[in-house]
Amino acid sequence: GGSPPLQYEVNVDNEVTAMVNVSWFTFTDLNAAGMHLFSARVRNAVGWGPSSEPVWLAADPTEPSKAYTPQAEPWSTYANIRWREPNYNGLPITAYQLQVMQGSTVVYDNDAISLRSMKVESLQQNSTYNARVRAQNELGWGVWSDFATFATLGVPDAPVVLSHNASLTSLLVAWSVPNGNGAKVLEYQLRWKMQETGAAGVVDVDASLTQYTIQGLEPRQVYEITVAAANSIGMGPLSETYLAVTAEGIPATPEPPVLRSRGQYWIEAEWYPPTDVAGSAIEEYQVKMLDGPLLNVTVSQPNYYNFTSTSDGEGLFAGTFYYYSLRARNNKGWSAWSLYRGIVTLPSVPDSPLVSKTPQQYATAGSFRRIEIQWTKPRSNGADISAYEVYMDGVLTTSADPNTFQYTVTGVREMHMFQARAQNAIGWSELSSPVWFAADPEVPGQPSSASTSAMVRRDSLVIAFDPPPLNGLPLEGYEYRAQEASSSRRRNMLGMLTATAPLNSESTSVTFSGLSPLTSYSFALRGKNVLGWGNWSEPVSFQTSDFPSAPINVISTSVGSGNASLEWGAPSANGNPITRYEVLVTEVNTGSTQGNVLLSSATSTFVYNLKAETDYTLAVRAANADGWGNFSTPVPVKTLQMDILQEIEDARRRIGRINRLISETPESSEEVKQTLEQQLEEASRYLDYLEEEQQAADDQARVSQITLYIGLSAGLLVLLIVGAAVVAIIKKKRKQLPHMKRRDDYDGVELRRVDTTDVSRLEDEGSDLSFINPVLAKKLQEASGKKGVDVTRPEKSSALSKLGISVQKEKNDMERQIETLSNKAIEARRAQMLKVAGDSERNLLGGDFDQ
Repeated sequence: GGSPPLQYEVNVDNEVTAMVNVSWFTFTDLNAAGMHLFSARVRNAVGWGPSSEPVWLAADPTEPSKAYTPQAEPWSTYANIRWREPNYNGLPITAYQLQVMQGSTVVYDNDAISLRSMKVESLQQNSTYNARVRAQNELGWGVWSDFATFATLGVPDAPVVLSHNASLTSLLVAWSVPNGNGAKVLEYQLRWKMQETGAAGVVDVDASLTQYTIQGLEPRQVYEITVAAANSIGMGPLSETYLAVTAEGIPATPEPPVLRSRGQYWIEAEWYPPTDVAGSAIEEYQVKMLDGPLLNVTVSQPNYYNFTSTSDGEGLFAGTFYYYSLRARNNKGWSAWSLYRGIVTLPSVPDSPLVSKTPQQYATAGSFRRIEIQWTKPRSNGADISAYEVYMDGVLTTSADPNTFQYTVTGVREMHMFQARAQNAIGWSELSSPVWFAADPEVPGQPSSASTSAMVRRDSLVIAFDPPPLNGLPLEGYEYRAQEASSSRRRNMLGMLTATAPLNSESTSVTFSGLSPLTSYSFALRGKNVLGWGNWSEPVSFQTSDFPSAPINVISTSVGSGNASLEWGAPSANGNPITRYEVLVTEVNTGSTQGNVLLSSATSTFVYNLKAETDYTLAVRAANADGWGNFSTPVPVKTLQMDILQEIEDARRRIGRINRLISETPESSEEVKQTLEQQLEEASRYLDYLEEEQQAADDQARVSQITLYIGLSAGLLVLLIVGAAVVAIIKKKRKQLPHMKRRDDYDGVELRRVDTTDVSRLEDEGSDLSFINPVLAKKLQEASGKKGVDVTRPEKSSALSKLGISVQKEKNDMERQIETLSNKAIEARRAQMLKVAGDSERNLLGGDFDQ
């Protein structure tokens, strides 16, 4: 500028970094092998000049990185091979080397390629090859890429004739789709020849069909059938000869279905009988849609059907051809299938294009001030596409003709959103999904610190993190490092986490295993793209978990005859929430155990189904996501004497309290509700058990009461019978004794002899004289002992007379005593029965008891 330079300003990564008076400067503390953008400008006496074009340089250049796997576009005898530029690590790439191998033989080797593509010729048709590439800079050759496998094209293989359907004058022939050997099959050639006369024919069939009906044949003749396939390379070989015979009696091949009505997403097809039914009426049709449903239709049903989906359930597309075939059946059999007829749905607007970014050579100075995008040709839906529109940041940027699929935006920096849409005669499609691209890409930004731990276990951690800022390029992978927070050792956890991550990708994660329980670890992450590694995230600490500790302050606050309560303090969860508890019940005498799992974090419960008057120990342990912790110290309890009625009453009150708590618990307290419902279920089962036991006891008591009632009734009956028998015996004995009169009446009366035989007879007949009256018994014994007393003479019978008067008197006293004793015996037996039976039996028997 006519004036000497006074000062230089140097910019690194768009920031002023140095002001110097010389034309060089040394930068330190830069990322190893990381790329940086440099520019400079100079000032003289007039002022500052413009900045230089930016260039990308590395702090410590090395050989190029491993090359990307090449891509091959094969043809019959040659292949176009392309590849992406690898990370050149600070120095420009001077050459590429390409090798192509067939098996272990190198058929092409070129190490002086300056471009990133090459046409390799003199290859064999229908053959497999492997290609690899590497790059070179001033420091030497980089690492070979992985092999890319490709196959050259060839003519199709021969199809296989699968089957035929014959009518009187036609044959429907079907064949398989052959291997196209790298090129799409374009058409088939079907040939036939009648064996008897040699008459032959040939027809070309579209590649979309794999069957064809040959018409105008002779009845009952054998025909030789062959098929060949053709692609862009040429016609392939003929299939093996297939023999088919025309038939008679079945219907002629009908015409294919025709259009009845249609919409954008449905077709209604109809059909008609064949022209020749061979003398028998048509009974049934079969209609099939290519890649769609097969219908069986009787002649009584309508001769049309509305098709709305294909065989896999996918709906029909607008403006798309679908193909239909028909055959008919009479009592002789099925006709041949007709040819397929295409019917097209009504057209609609196109689908949306798919937008992506074109590959760029990121090392070229100044190339980062533009963005090149491309898009795919979408489904036209029945009307040709006439134009495209491209939107950047929601604003229309350009319109393109139907044959243009690329657009370049210049003069932009940073990130921008792109969308596109297509137009046909029906209208415009919807805008495509938005994608983001950068004009000046950089290495990935610093990831945000991992803020969540997706899963914590005692020996592993799953760390979740968000992708770092992409800065315009897709991620090639992550590098992470982790170590114990209290140690400098990295525990062999430094590794690479490879993942592709588009801009809007979901969060990802990394898993560490083989860790120690309750130990803190630090974690950091950085991302990589084609320009190199980004900065490490700030280290974040995470701690592993462990089994829960044993519960504390375990007590039993109440004990019944068949249940006991248990309460405890929540233990340390050790990193994962407590999810459930288990109560272990051990019977002291037998050592038998039972475990009750509580599916909640409640710290109290009732233990049921215990034996009455039995010693137990109760212990509890907790579980979290890692598993079960240790049991607490056992708590001894002894159940009470069984009182089923009191137990039932307590259980009913407990169920009422739990139901009230459930109704008062808000829906948001799901864990509390779950705990209460589990306690309600256990209490209800215990109440059912108690009520069943009480019912069994009641049934047993009723049986005992009825048995006792029967016994008492029998006892009373026996007593009454014995009493009646005693009275009868006494009355009988009274008649057998002499009729005693007053002393005044004995004059002139002849008394008979009373001797020992009378007393013996009384004893033989079962009278217990000592029980009736001991005094009378004694006197009678004395009388019987005076043998030979003459009672005919009054002067000789004064003693006997006195005895007779005494006997009469004693007899009367005896009858009164018998009546008194009988009444007393009944009352005594009644009192004894009351004492034995108790009030419940009295209530049961009621009035019957007294009787």
